[in-house]
Amino acid sequence: MYSLIQKLTAPTDGRVLVLVGAGHAAMLRDFIRYDPRFHLRQLREC
Repeated sequence: MYSLIQKLTAPTDGRVLVLVGAGHAAMLRDFIRYDPRFHLRQLREC
């Protein structure tokens, strides 16, 4: 799932919305946190 996010996004994309269930959220949060190309924001912060 994370590899698809990486493949389907480009540096010119301003925002990307990824909807996942609770079972995948923790894993994806860790992957995104350590990838310098992405900045994780919770929906409630927007």
